[in-house]
Amino acid sequence: MLLILVLVGLNSCSDDPTSPEGTADGTTGRLQIYLVDAPAPYDDLESLEVIFSEVKVHAAGKEETDPEGKGEDGNAGWITVMNDTLPESARTFDLLELVGGVKALLGDFELPAGHYTQLRIIIEEATVHMAGETYPLTIPSGAQSGLKLVGGWYVPPDGETSITLDFDVNKSLIETPPGSGNFLFKPTIRMLQTMLTGTISGTVTPSGIGAVVSAYDADADTLVTSAFVDTAGAYVLHALTPGEYDVEASASGYETARTEEVEVEGEQDKGDVDFVLTPLSE
Repeated sequence: MLLILVLVGLNSCSDDPTSPEGTADGTTGRLQIYLVDAPAPYDDLESLEVIFSEVKVHAAGKEETDPEGKGEDGNAGWITVMNDTLPESARTFDLLELVGGVKALLGDFELPAGHYTQLRIIIEEATVHMAGETYPLTIPSGAQSGLKLVGGWYVPPDGETSITLDFDVNKSLIETPPGSGNFLFKPTIRMLQTMLTGTISGTVTPSGIGAVVSAYDADADTLVTSAFVDTAGAYVLHALTPGEYDVEASASGYETARTEEVEVEGEQDKGDVDFVLTPLSE
């Protein structure tokens, strides 16, 4: 079975057409990769731990000199930035901890300055803890070939850039058949360049009711991303491209609230998008 990927094209950090495809003088920059998470589909889900074994990035310009990416070692253009020589604890992340605006730093890497076109991640293992039970997750093809995300970003000389990987656990975790305890982990991921996106944040009252806040494209009315509200009632919707969004807050036993046409700009937070939920009438 093919892994499901939602790929959001990234633009260059720089709109300058003279920006180099790569630098010949050996200058370097830094790339930070962050993880964020959308809500999970099960109320009794306690954790979803993912262990990464390898992360690679692909330098631009290699397609022209080696279009099939073979090279002498079969790996032309790819640079390994993380591998399993790191302690397992440094490569393990609980996606369900990424609520209330929390992001996890997958890595901060030094790279040759220039343009990059792809990211490849290999997941070694994933485990879900639900209702006191532990279930290993089957990862179709993921441990063998990895997840290849196509986009583009620019690492400036002596500077830094960052990208965000938004795991949609709601679409990624599949129990088949339902109630069997047999889970597939088919990662659905949005990859965006952080500086080209903005956020929406606010609070949901009352707190501690398991509320979820979702952003919908205001024109297409399609779901873009969701986030759990933390125990204090705060939330942040990450990695939103500039535009207008309808924002919705919902919780079991409460009427859904909605704020329409919230405008998001790049590198800015649209704050104070707050909600007060009313209990459903019995």
